[in-house]
Amino acid sequence: MKRLVLLRHGHSPFGFGSDFDRRLDERGRRGVQAAATALRDLGFLPELILASAARRTQETAALAAAVLGDPPPPVRALEALYSAGAREALELLVEGAGDAAAVLVVGHNPTLSELATVLGPDPVGLAPGEFWGADFPAEDWALVETTAPLRVHTL
Repeated sequence: MKRLVLLRHGHSPFGFGSDFDRRLDERGRRGVQAAATALRDLGFLPELILASAARRTQETAALAAAVLGDPPPPVRALEALYSAGAREALELLVEGAGDAAAVLVVGHNPTLSELATVLGPDPVGLAPGEFWGADFPAEDWALVETTAPLRVHTL
């Protein structure tokens, strides 16, 4: 069984600095805390967090990790996830998840919404701080794309 959750980074205003260096604002931090608490209440405790290397996704991953484990799960920054499309994001998951049974991917749109739409039964549109998750009856991450999810969770 593989459990995957895709979490879009929290709210991050435009206007100062490069897109890659944008930070979460207070609204974004509150939204991530709420999403991580909802995930924890659903029983999702990831063994690993894969996150885009952008500042706002790294902040999102760190906030989520603090809520989702004691000790928090490790966070691995993936440079390529910042500009990846859905297919490349899936490849990064397959390559980066290793033997972990439960993985949280923190990234950007449109990539995460497109990936959730590819993997799930319905179209998905994630707002900042929202998540999509699913349980797959697969023994290997490479099989997730071709396996219908048993359960889907959203916020």
